[in-house]
Amino acid sequence: MNVNHKKKGGGGFQLRGEVDMSQAIGGEMEYGRLKRTAIIGYAAIFAWNGVVGGYMTISSQNSFGWVALVLGIGVLTLPFIPAVRGYVEILAANRAFPALVFIPNILIILMFAYLASLYIGDPYLAYNELETLAGVVFGGAALLAAATLLVNTIAYLMDRRT
Repeated sequence: MNVNHKKKGGGGFQLRGEVDMSQAIGGEMEYGRLKRTAIIGYAAIFAWNGVVGGYMTISSQNSFGWVALVLGIGVLTLPFIPAVRGYVEILAANRAFPALVFIPNILIILMFAYLASLYIGDPYLAYNELETLAGVVFGGAALLAAATLLVNTIAYLMDRRT
């Protein structure tokens, strides 16, 4: 066993031909694909709720729907704002970044799927346009969140492979 007696920057010794495990353990792994897919996926989910939920609220003669519609369209711009990208970079530097992406994603799926099941289970759903729209909003959000989870999982596995 050969020990390289040069001190590393971290203060320890490194074996010749060995990988510096302090970087791997310290969370220096790059999650480039996961960063992109997570922020775009969450923006898509909340934009769906804002735009379609805004339309649903406007169709019920409520003026708040216009606010929700504008916020839903505004959420679509979040992945392209430098301040938001910088914040995601800070989060991605954390070793637990995949958990910060997957756990909320699963909770979002459960929340919207539960709300959709309340509307879909209504036997008079076809007779009430607002309840039909609410079922579409929540069901679509649950499906979009499930698709986001799938894409995030693929991006995570691809990041781990490289």
